[in-house]
Amino acid sequence: MSGSRGPLDKDTTLPVLRDSTVAIPEAPAGVDVAMWQQLWSSSVSRAWDVAVDGIVVERYLDTFRRWTAAKEQLERLNSPITMGSQGQPVLHPITRYIDSLESRLAQLEKELGLTPMARARLGLTIGTAQLTAEQINRMARE
Repeated sequence: MSGSRGPLDKDTTLPVLRDSTVAIPEAPAGVDVAMWQQLWSSSVSRAWDVAVDGIVVERYLDTFRRWTAAKEQLERLNSPITMGSQGQPVLHPITRYIDSLESRLAQLEKELGLTPMARARLGLTIGTAQLTAEQINRMARE
């Protein structure tokens, strides 16, 4: 029964983890190099394919950069309230922008497995005492 939310079905294949000795890919221009290296040196990054998932990591970091800049701008305003066109107090438009960026970050965090629940949903177990995805895949095929 493919697609159930129960235990692994025989046709379920978990991602095979990348060798941890593989070098961290070079950071693209415009990306925070320290954050790029931190993400790619994390245990969860072993489940990412450099050629395919690199763009998702880049998108995550770009969104994170824009979110940080917007939060800093909001802090400089000293208040999320501004005056509307009729002189009424309204929520500053940047708050909606921050909300949209936070939603995008949450989505990307799920896709990349950056939260405990996301890792569980993706079938990733971080830690040396656990079975590898390759071992689980082999067991599921048998």
